[in-house]
Amino acid sequence: MIFKILRNKEFEMLKYCCLFIGHPRSGHSLVGSIIDGHPRACISNEYNILLKYKKFWLRDNLFKDIIQDSIEQANNGRIAGGYDYRIPGLSQGLNKELYVIGDKDGCKNTHHFLENNKVFDQFSAYVELPIRLIYVLRNPYDIVTTKGGYKDGNKVSLSREGILESMRVVAEEASTNQRIIDEKKYPIHTVYHEELIADTEQVLKKLFSFLELEIDNNFVQNVKSYLFKDANKSRERYAWDDELKEQMRQSILKNEVFSRYHFEN
Repeated sequence: MIFKILRNKEFEMLKYCCLFIGHPRSGHSLVGSIIDGHPRACISNEYNILLKYKKFWLRDNLFKDIIQDSIEQANNGRIAGGYDYRIPGLSQGLNKELYVIGDKDGCKNTHHFLENNKVFDQFSAYVELPIRLIYVLRNPYDIVTTKGGYKDGNKVSLSREGILESMRVVAEEASTNQRIIDEKKYPIHTVYHEELIADTEQVLKKLFSFLELEIDNNFVQNVKSYLFKDANKSRERYAWDDELKEQMRQSILKNEVFSRYHFEN
């Protein structure tokens, strides 16, 4: 009872806590920033909420910190992977009367679940809100290639060794995420990066419908104006041979969520 007495009225309208699962370099930062641009939603960027929430005695202090993180990034740069995800015309850092709050850190959340399959249950009990998960995907050859070009957060030259190590990590994440999907314990909405670019309006409508938020044409047009015209095909930066492609098919593409992808598409 004491915890409810200490709660802030500004969070009384919250419906969901939105978290991400996924892989690095796959488009989560973009989708998280788009959601954060809705006036009734606040999504921090790489806050690592499943780790940090444990230091907050009161739930609402966690929420205040998430909002502050969103405001600071809106003012100083919502930077991830060398891109600034502040989208002109959206309400980043200006969110009020929130229905949805959460954090974009898909890769870390997947690894938290791998270490503790009760982590989402524990967090949902703490925030006393149902969780909704977002899974953003792009062609896995692009994910592996882009990730393979980094080591310890620094850019490196692409090599077969780097591609193989990247593939190993992404395969582990893919099987973990497929497990989360197959358990059907948490509502999950999958956004395909290529579809977001090719059919922005329909993808946004489905995404925000999943979060029970409304968007108008101005919102859609602002997002469209920000997006690149074509999805970046990072896989073309490396000479994939047949052996590597077969390893991809046996490790990553075997997961149903990736079944639509091939090297060519």
